[in-house]
Amino acid sequence: MRRISEVVKILLDNNENFVVFISIIAPFKSLREMIKEIIFPYKYYEVFVSCPLEVCEERDPKFLYKEARKKCVNVMTGLGSKYEEPENPDLIVDTNLYTIDECAEKVINILPL
Repeated sequence: MRRISEVVKILLDNNENFVVFISIIAPFKSLREMIKEIIFPYKYYEVFVSCPLEVCEERDPKFLYKEARKKCVNVMTGLGSKYEEPENPDLIVDTNLYTIDECAEKVINILPL
């Protein structure tokens, strides 16, 4: 996550008008804070993409959740691997309630374009 954040910072240093999206699982508040600190002074929007575990498992095209359950490996988010939900994200997108297009629109709408 540090490398990704550093690359984002380099992109923004070279062009402040860029809008950079990164999609990562940052399960701990400390990781999200680190990302925010690296990207500073540029604006950081935290979008919490929420989805019930059952729905994630149904959508899983690679059957990673199924394999994790079968092997009793608890390294998948939601299956024993700890996840600290963001306390105050800029946006919560519940992918169980909205279509992909609606979710994308919600994300775009928080940007000052």
